[in-house]
Amino acid sequence: MNRDAALYYALGVGACSKDAVDDKELKYVYHHESIQVLPTFASLFSVEYLPYFTQMPGLAFDPRLLLHGQQFIEIYKSLPSNGCILNKATISGLHDKGKSAIVEVEISSYEKESGVLLCATANRHKPPYEIDNTDPEAVEWLGNY
Repeated sequence: MNRDAALYYALGVGACSKDAVDDKELKYVYHHESIQVLPTFASLFSVEYLPYFTQMPGLAFDPRLLLHGQQFIEIYKSLPSNGCILNKATISGLHDKGKSAIVEVEISSYEKESGVLLCATANRHKPPYEIDNTDPEAVEWLGNY
């Protein structure tokens, strides 16, 4: 990962688009000694594994028909603006849906030199939390779902 990739990502998702000198967003796009990396940058780490999925035995699909459903990110430590990140991917679930399938992928990202876990991302079929639908506030939030 390099500083420019993090900067271009921040600009691409709209950092400083309303106010070019917004102190809250400037730290993601301005080259001081180092910039801060948006935590959602971690969602890009799964993209590098797509070519490997198309080569897995028994998992035949047309990658042009792939749909990204949802992404969960757990941040343990700020992502560095420069350095090497080691990503370890696991297919944690596979759900047959008849004419389609859902593939769940989990990626743990480590700082390569120290081995420190930075973040974990997951494409999951179900959210990693449960809502108690007997709680009146939760029922109001859920609406008619």
